[in-house]
Amino acid sequence: MTSSASESLLLKNLDLRMSTGSRESGMSVANRLYTFGGGVNASDPVISPDLLPSFQSQCPRGGDILARTPLDHVTSSVFDDQSLRNIRSGFSVLPSDAILYSDRVTRSVVDTYVVDDSTFARDFAIAMVKMGRIGVKIGNGSEIRRCVQSACVKAGGSTYEVEAGRRDGRLSSAILALHMPEFHNSVDTLRLKFFEKGLTEADLVLLSGETHTIGTTTCFFVRDRLYAFMGANTSDPAISPALLPSLERQCPKDGSPLDRILLLDQVTGDSFDVQSLINIKNGFSVLPSDSILYENNITKSVVDFYSVPESAFAGDFVVEVQFVMNV
Repeated sequence: MTSSASESLLLKNLDLRMSTGSRESGMSVANRLYTFGGGVNASDPVISPDLLPSFQSQCPRGGDILARTPLDHVTSSVFDDQSLRNIRSGFSVLPSDAILYSDRVTRSVVDTYVVDDSTFARDFAIAMVKMGRIGVKIGNGSEIRRCVQSACVKAGGSTYEVEAGRRDGRLSSAILALHMPEFHNSVDTLRLKFFEKGLTEADLVLLSGETHTIGTTTCFFVRDRLYAFMGANTSDPAISPALLPSLERQCPKDGSPLDRILLLDQVTGDSFDVQSLINIKNGFSVLPSDSILYENNITKSVVDFYSVPESAFAGDFVVEVQFVMNV
């Protein structure tokens, strides 16, 4: 195995999934815990004695093999090089990761990136760009889009037809990324970015504000609203006094902005409904890019129109999702 191939193996197939809080089923690791090498009561000797008891408690013998366990048991919700450190210390979950330390070449690559964090971050970005140039479609039969649609339906949303066959982009461009909506954009900037794609204020409300009816975010995206609004030592006055204490508890001023996760809809959680639009009206929006939709007369009127439970929201949302697939 060449050094270049080893780097690709580590950076593309390992760290992306392990360092971002992914979870694996017990089916994938049961053999390592109880029948390693075909034995009856044998665990993989590579597994650290410090990890094994916890590992076995999460995946008990005879238990549900579809039970989930974090791929990174040390910093499961942080994107870092801990997964590589886990390989060295016997804390890897998957056997396909653990064996990377049994080969002389891949072992040297693991050691190199563990020692040099800056090199790891740089090379990971390069590896991801390389992988993006591989001619990969959005899944066979567009199963990724179908999974998104299925999640919406299970959360109470409407079903819609999923178009299949379009390829992923094969170019990563920082300039093009500037045209993507961002959480700190003003409402006028958001409108402009949507206009550039042939989208209207109604599209902005339905595709930006309403899609946040389900899902989570990190404190990184709301911390300035809580403690440094407009650069001052204060909170965003648009946040309802009934919501502010709860957000501050979930995202304390001295807490890690990336480790803490909170619901985008603090009222009805993971239910697909019009609550996220009602939140915009009542000061219960979590993201600033949602809250400001009530500061513009046009987007405000759209929010008011769709925030009524018996509105045309469900049907129009389906139309919007199908339309944006072709943008």
